[in-house]
Amino acid sequence: MPKLSSRIRWALRWSVREHQLRRAPCTLVALTDTNGLYGAVRFWNAAKDAGIRPLYGAEIQTLDFGHLVLIARDRIGWRSLCRTISAAQLAGEKTKPRATLALIAENAEGLFALTGCAYGAVPRAMRGGDVDAAREALSRLAGIFGERCYVELSDHL
Repeated sequence: MPKLSSRIRWALRWSVREHQLRRAPCTLVALTDTNGLYGAVRFWNAAKDAGIRPLYGAEIQTLDFGHLVLIARDRIGWRSLCRTISAAQLAGEKTKPRATLALIAENAEGLFALTGCAYGAVPRAMRGGDVDAAREALSRLAGIFGERCYVELSDHL
């Protein structure tokens, strides 16, 4: 996988600007919104203008596995990501989508998976000192995504 420099969280008070992307020391950048693809169009425009390949993803908040970052590898991954987000939104209530690891597994084709922020199953287990639970969670992800599963490392200083 090419160098992935950063994950930009989209919020209404933030915006992705071309000058920010030009400073990124990479050839591609991923945008991951929470449970949606809200900033995709603006992000595509800013990335295109900066000469950087945009990757799209979402941090999915699951009912049974904590947070999980999914990034579309290609058009098939984009379709899988859209299906996952749509199904979770339709199954839930407004602002409370209902995603499960089973739903994600059904739509895993073309997606990369990152173990997620501090609220993901793997980091949560590690923070609690439960190495066996972390291994089990990582094994479940690897069973779904194979070599497209990545452990996300974060410095929370």
